[in-house]
Amino acid sequence: MSNNESIADRVTNYISNSEDIEVGGMADLSSKAVAVKDNFNEIDVYFDARSYSLIMERIWRDGEGESCLFPPGLKGTGLGVLPGIGCAPQIRSYVDALEFAKQQLRPISEKDEFYDQPIELKR
Repeated sequence: MSNNESIADRVTNYISNSEDIEVGGMADLSSKAVAVKDNFNEIDVYFDARSYSLIMERIWRDGEGESCLFPPGLKGTGLGVLPGIGCAPQIRSYVDALEFAKQQLRPISEKDEFYDQPIELKR
């Protein structure tokens, strides 16, 4: 992982190694967070785990006390993911994803604050 690699590139590299997920669209939410629409029409928010703290950490714990935002497949990537499915209300747009990220993640540094509007990426 390069320090100069964008969050979108890091997530694209991670997903390209997945057998069942394909990127259908993407939008920057900040310099360290991106919303990804996949081939299942679900939108997840991927974020740099060193750049954000969880606002409501307790709700993201599984039955064994482990965080659900850092599944085994992300180990070693420095990424976390806010899953868009199972959320109430479900994330249906990049704007929804941005609002959800703002509710769940607190930027550690001012430079990683969320944008006012998502910036859709052409890939």
